[in-house]
Amino acid sequence: MEDKQQLAEFLRADYAAQTIHKGQLAVLKNLPGAEKIQHIMEQEEVHIETPDSLLN
Repeated sequence: MEDKQQLAEFLRADYAAQTIHKGQLAVLKNLPGAEKIQHIMEQEEVHIETPDSLLN
């Protein structure tokens, strides 16, 4: 049970990071470096999918 709880906490942290990156990209989308934020968001999606699949 503790392992599942830990996974859930990690998953929530990844969702929070994804939300932050979406906000950054919305504001900075036309500035240099926006492609880096997009890349980070894509990596976060993989980080979300893995623990999410383990919880469900």
